[in-house]
This record gives sequence, C-alpha cells and structure tokens, in this order.
Amino acid sequence: MKGSLFPLGLRCFSDGVLEAVAHSGERLDTFLGRHARGDWGLAPIWDQCINDRSILSGERILSRYKTAKGDALWILTEGDRSKTTVFLIKEAKRR
Repeated sequence: MKGSLFPLGLRCFSDGVLEAVAHSGERLDTFLGRHARGDWGLAPIWDQCINDRSILSGERILSRYKTAKGDALWILTEGDRSKTTVFLIKEAKRR
C-alpha cells in the first residue's frame, strides 16, 4: 500500500468482517490503509505508543476502529509482518 510504514503480509479476515464492512458502506482497504500508514484509530494511547515503537522493533501492531454502523474492528499485524488479521472484537470474545 502506498505510504505504508510496514508490510501487511498475508491478509486474513474473520467470518463477520467482510459482512460488517459491506453493511456499513465502507471499504476494508480503507481500514487496512489507515493501519499501514500508522493511523491507529481508536487504540488507547499506550497501544499507540507501543505500535509506534513496534514499527522499528518488529513487534506486533494492533489498531482499533469502528465501522459507520458501530462494529468494533481490530487489525493485528504479526511481529514478523508475515500476516495481518482483521477481526470483529465480538468474534474474539466468543472464543
């Protein structure tokens, strides 16, 4: 992605992500682009600071967003940058 601070690697999505984003009228690429450019969305300040350091140190990077319909969307890039997973927080809590 143009302007990316780090590679996203393989992109994986949970069952509900594509449906939630489409239902909101938004595009998943928009959220992935924000994540890759260092816009951490609604992540707490401590996670934002960790993310900023993780770009250089090779640790995981986690962003949090809300769709226009209010679904909580999280994006997690692995430390080795091999994979980025997009999931709804309500799906993660069911596990």
